[in-house]
Amino acid sequence: MAKKQDHRKKSKKIGLAPGTLVYTGLREKEEIGIICYSYNVEEVEVNIYKQDVDIELLKPKKDITWIDVDGIHNVDLIENIGKLYNIDYLILEDLLNNGQRPKLDEREDFIFIVLKMITLKENTDEIEYEQVSFILGSNFLITFQEKPKDIFKLIRNRIDHGLGKTRKRGASYLTYGLLDTIVDHYFLILEKFELQIEELEDKVLNQPTKEDMGRIMDLKQNVANFKKSISPIREIAIKLENSEFFEDNVKIYLKDLYDHSIVISENTEALHTRVSELIQLYHSSIGNTMNETMKVLTIISTIFMPLSFLAGLYGMNFEYMPELKMKYGYYGLIIIMIFVMTSMIVYFRKKKWW
Repeated sequence: MAKKQDHRKKSKKIGLAPGTLVYTGLREKEEIGIICYSYNVEEVEVNIYKQDVDIELLKPKKDITWIDVDGIHNVDLIENIGKLYNIDYLILEDLLNNGQRPKLDEREDFIFIVLKMITLKENTDEIEYEQVSFILGSNFLITFQEKPKDIFKLIRNRIDHGLGKTRKRGASYLTYGLLDTIVDHYFLILEKFELQIEELEDKVLNQPTKEDMGRIMDLKQNVANFKKSISPIREIAIKLENSEFFEDNVKIYLKDLYDHSIVISENTEALHTRVSELIQLYHSSIGNTMNETMKVLTIISTIFMPLSFLAGLYGMNFEYMPELKMKYGYYGLIIIMIFVMTSMIVYFRKKKWW
């Protein structure tokens, strides 16, 4: 089902000064986890910390440092990380706002990126949205995730085992890899939408029900939410290609990211159109079903009209009706009724009205 956005926490920001740090999400009790990767071509050091970590341990060590923060509800921790890496409060404020629109802000010492990680909840059709924020500097990357679900497992594995180009390139290449992973998952959501639309189209064409309309409206809301979340991706990809924080040998890959963003945007727009057409198809199919029902009822009524006339004619209480005295009058009337009914059915069949 489509979910409505929760505004209860966001209302706490009303009237506060710009740069005031307030977490707007609903996860407040979970322990925050931090994974710190420090690596170069030859070696990698991985440290796992909790939210009470000595903040000095998160300073850059080797050539590249990647700090992955799982959870953003501890405002003090986020503020301390911001101080350690000279991140201004306006950026931290946006980071803590889990309803932030996907965006890119470039500062003198770092670049700030916000994307929506969109995944399917395991064994269900429910779509989960998670905000992922990136702060990329010259030799470091800090990522902030809301939930423990991790789609970056393959990239972690490359770093751990020195596979691919990740440890041979800078922090910008790592950033590209993470962004590309998020965008690739968008295609999985599009495929799910495609299957749902095809399933509903078959159902609506063959045997539409009231429940189908509810499913269509949920699908429409899900596609609209998805479209809203991915629409800024193309603009972000363009800005990334022009950013000084990405080396020329990485910008080649960003072109591919831009191409993916175009395909996703176009496919999403096409799906949005198909859902609107599906609503029209539902109403048309319901109308056709109703017309077929009325057609059958009308034909049945038409067939019984002359039969009712004959039955009513000889059911009148006149004392002198010659046919009533006939020995085989009853059987004759039945035969006439059967003949009339059969003739009308044959006529309707010949005209293809039934």
